[in-house]
Amino acid sequence: MIVIVVALLEIPFTMVKKIERLKLMALLGVIGIIAFIITFTIYYIITVAYDEAPIYQMNMFPDDWFSAAAAIPNFLMALAFQNNFFPIYKGMKNSNDHKMKMASLAGLSICMAGYLIVGILGYSLVGS
Repeated sequence: MIVIVVALLEIPFTMVKKIERLKLMALLGVIGIIAFIITFTIYYIITVAYDEAPIYQMNMFPDDWFSAAAAIPNFLMALAFQNNFFPIYKGMKNSNDHKMKMASLAGLSICMAGYLIVGILGYSLVGS
């Protein structure tokens, strides 16, 4: 039900003529992701502190190559920022190559940290 309400609230944002008007939606998405990472990390710490959930041994690599290859779409989706690269570059004040390179590295580093935190903690909390 909540997903339907959120989808209905987002309909007006899908009909904009300029991508710059979607800055608020992008900001809300980033805030939601950060809130999820923080909430999940706190939940993990509380759960482990009170021994309420089993902690499983982690496999560093999947058992077969097919399972390893199944993760490729996740990697591609995680790195699908190229669609937003030029609008972000165009929207920067005093944009230049060095500034955009630093912004890209910062964004990728933050995304990598979020994926690693949630992935490692989630996997160690509930297992494979």
